[in-house]
Amino acid sequence: MAIIFRAEKYFVDNVKQCSLLAEEMFLVYFQIGEIYIKANKRELALNYIQQAEQILNDYTGKKEIPTKGDIYFLMASSYHSVENLDKALFYYEKRVQSLPFDYNQYGFFYYLMSDIYYDKKDYFMSISKCKIALTFLHNSPSMDYIFAYLAYWRTSLTYSTIKNYTYAFIYGEQSLKYCLLQNPIDYDNFIFYYTCSAYSLWKSKLWNVEKPLNYILKAIEFTEYSLTDKTLSCLYRDIGFFYYINEKYEDALVSYSKSLEYSKISDPLMINLIYAHIWTVYIMMGEFNKAYYIVKEAIDSNVNVEGINLFLISQLYINMGITHYRFGEYQLALEYYHTVLQFLDNFQNNETNEIYNLIYNYIGLLYFEYGNIKDAMNYCIKSRNIIYSCNNESISPINTYVSLGLVECKLKNYSNALNYFGQAWEFIYNTHKQYHPAHKILYNHIGYVYFKLGHIKIAMKNYLKTLSMYRIYPKHPDLAQVYKNIGLIFEQDVHNYPIALLFYKRALELIPNNKHPHYILYENVIKTLQVKMKKKIIILID
Repeated sequence: MAIIFRAEKYFVDNVKQCSLLAEEMFLVYFQIGEIYIKANKRELALNYIQQAEQILNDYTGKKEIPTKGDIYFLMASSYHSVENLDKALFYYEKRVQSLPFDYNQYGFFYYLMSDIYYDKKDYFMSISKCKIALTFLHNSPSMDYIFAYLAYWRTSLTYSTIKNYTYAFIYGEQSLKYCLLQNPIDYDNFIFYYTCSAYSLWKSKLWNVEKPLNYILKAIEFTEYSLTDKTLSCLYRDIGFFYYINEKYEDALVSYSKSLEYSKISDPLMINLIYAHIWTVYIMMGEFNKAYYIVKEAIDSNVNVEGINLFLISQLYINMGITHYRFGEYQLALEYYHTVLQFLDNFQNNETNEIYNLIYNYIGLLYFEYGNIKDAMNYCIKSRNIIYSCNNESISPINTYVSLGLVECKLKNYSNALNYFGQAWEFIYNTHKQYHPAHKILYNHIGYVYFKLGHIKIAMKNYLKTLSMYRIYPKHPDLAQVYKNIGLIFEQDVHNYPIALLFYKRALELIPNNKHPHYILYENVIKTLQVKMKKKIIILID
């Protein structure tokens, strides 16, 4: 039986021919799907979205559904939400085909398509769609600044993802320009994009660490506007990082402290990240006591926290282990490292994890200090094997190469030691990580190998290089071994015992405490030299 609907103005045989009912039924299923999307129930959401889509496909009426274009947009965004990217693209393209001629609208939908291609990891197509979007937007007699800033930012992010940081910075700057043209201006978003641009600027020229520091410092002028605590915390954290890589440690501490002030107790991940940064700065400054208290505070703050982050607590325990290692408390350090291994063994089985790499290396160093060279080598090799077995750029080989170099030197395999130290040096300079904690002391290790090979001038040159790099912190405990090594040259090569004694005593002064194994070692070196000096005086008198 044919029915006439007022909306259609003609007889229809069933509801599938009625545009109004089809639209209403579509919206019912679509809205249920949206509810499940918000509830993160993807399978149920997809089921209702597909039923909504089926209603569209089943529609056979003569009259076009009035809101068909809007429906295509809704379908695209919903399919994007449930990660059916091909379907999302399909409906965005249909939406573009049904658009009235409007440069801003074309620009916006090409931006949305670029977003889909980005999620598909088709980065070059994402950039292409963004550039089409920008072309439309710039041709508009009244450009929509929000669309422009979004399109520029997507382009910047995509260039950053493919590691073209020069273009990432260029497009990021344009995004910031249009962000400031909005009314009202979202200053929280602006600061976020500004700090991202600072990182792009840094990564585009890693050797120039001063330029991104000066760049990000300009963001401070925007703190006069109403910003959330999270934005301020992240901003000062990032400023602290750029101070750190410029070796301006005091300024870094000030910025990290400000970041901590704005951090919320409800965000333990952020707080502990800042604690870790502060700890690193104290280690670099040679302030081991302060490093100990900051990591202890971080660990204490995580006691009895619900939903504890395994990676977070593991990193804190590693930092505490390193701190005890610096104090010469090797047994305590080993206990912390083994605790981390127990965490990892109980909660995850991925032995290519970055934390395993760190733990094996540091356990290797402890066995090296104990004189157990075989076990030291085994653990360092396990650390190295993780680096070789996984393609993870976040795992730095620097510490592992340095540790292997120390072990090979102890075994008197001096060419192997130089090879490992050389690999560490090359990685530091090829990746422009001169701020790495191992960089400065590396010259001391290289110098010692040359000393053992009898190349005294080269050895001394490397020792003096190390001293010059620590000139801001002349009392850093790391310098103890440098002064001891210079003393060895004056004792064993130059035979100038009084000068050698002065260097040994200076080395002893820099050891963190008198229970440190190196303190006991250096005391014995001094006593042995003093006995030698007395014997020499007796011989001269006789």
